[in-house]
Amino acid sequence: MNRVSTYYPAIMMLVLLASCSPRKGKGIPDRIETSYYQLQNIVQPDSVEVSTNSAFSEEAKELDSFLVDLDLVRKKDSLLTKECDWYCLKSLIEYNTAVDCSIYVDLPSTASWRMNTTIKKQLLTRKEDFLEHLREIDVLNNPFRREGIESDFRAQLTSAFEDSNYVSFCFMISSYSAGSAHGMHEYETFNFEKASGKRISFNDLFEVKTSEDSVLMCDLITESIGIGKLDHISVYEYDFNLNEDYVVFNFDAYEVGPYGFGAPRAPLNRRAMLARFGKGNKEF
Repeated sequence: MNRVSTYYPAIMMLVLLASCSPRKGKGIPDRIETSYYQLQNIVQPDSVEVSTNSAFSEEAKELDSFLVDLDLVRKKDSLLTKECDWYCLKSLIEYNTAVDCSIYVDLPSTASWRMNTTIKKQLLTRKEDFLEHLREIDVLNNPFRREGIESDFRAQLTSAFEDSNYVSFCFMISSYSAGSAHGMHEYETFNFEKASGKRISFNDLFEVKTSEDSVLMCDLITESIGIGKLDHISVYEYDFNLNEDYVVFNFDAYEVGPYGFGAPRAPLNRRAMLARFGKGNKEF
């Protein structure tokens, strides 16, 4: 056996390790710079298809009426977030020197003082909670802290929707504690009744009356995400936001699987949701 073949496995291992090495230099590590949509791409299929062949059950056909392509939702979200004229978007950008933390918070401003106040209060509370967390773990004296790498907190608007009845915002909350293995990604959604400015929840719009309905709802979300069964007992606990054509269920990192699954979203057809689960005369 010649020398090349003898050392080939070791050479290939060094090449692999080099390709996986983190970027050198100061600033936020690559993992926290992963974009919102790249994060979703970790687990989301390009499209979700359920066959409606006559050989399949009626249950499969019903699932098909709900499921939609996530890429369509992303395009709609981008348009609604960037081209809206019913709100203006301001951003809080600051640096907390006490804990070496970069901060970025999107703060939409609508015609409703009540909505604006609710959103601002909640997002700034999330920011302060994270800063308190950094103080508690004494991040500056953390022996595992990498020199030159800061902590980071971001609340970025990813979806905005308004119609004659409702207003809905969805934010991606991304946070990273210097020295941690990776960042954390969570959703914060705000759904309002437009006339009153009152914040509404799932059971204000939908009603899951029977165990059959509950199983169907979990099956729909599971099929849309493309992973195993959900662990949640009550669908009323699910985080969601509204879109012109969809009801989108949002799950934080670790909520439905390991970190590698990312923070998946499960869009379902709005008309089908209203027809099957709509509560009373509620329309949207």
